[in-house]
Amino acid sequence: MSSSSAVVNLNSRDQIEQRYRAGHIPRRGVIAMAPARAVFSYLAQFLVIGILFVAGNGHPYQASLGWWTVWGTLIDIGCLAALALLVKREGIRLLDLVGTSRSQIKRDLFLAMPFAFALLVPAAIVGTVVQKIFYPNATLPPQLEVMHLPVGCKYSRGYQARCA
Repeated sequence: MSSSSAVVNLNSRDQIEQRYRAGHIPRRGVIAMAPARAVFSYLAQFLVIGILFVAGNGHPYQASLGWWTVWGTLIDIGCLAALALLVKREGIRLLDLVGTSRSQIKRDLFLAMPFAFALLVPAAIVGTVVQKIFYPNATLPPQLEVMHLPVGCKYSRGYQARCA
């Protein structure tokens, strides 16, 4: 399974049909993945709301909106965990879904790095310009300026004055 041809064959129609006939691909699991992201989004946001409620926040729903990066990450983790369980039952790995091998990933990352860094500078410039248009008095990066993180202020030395 280490060669790229074996990985591609795992996703061929014949291989998928063979695993389905053998009962390795559960129909209920496939159907459950369709609404999984929406379900995980509700669960993750309610978890953050619950934590803020227990912490004594007077408006936990509104406060949770500032923590979108946290519950957004929880949504992704939940979806990947569910997908990992399904592919494990199917007898393949998550990487097998992508149809690539480790050597191809290393090569692609090596080739993509210069492009990523080349695009990072213009993206930062555009982000700063757009931030100045919508938030002219902003002093933090755009990703942090729109977030209200009072809990994080307790532990942040540089921004304690802004949290008062």
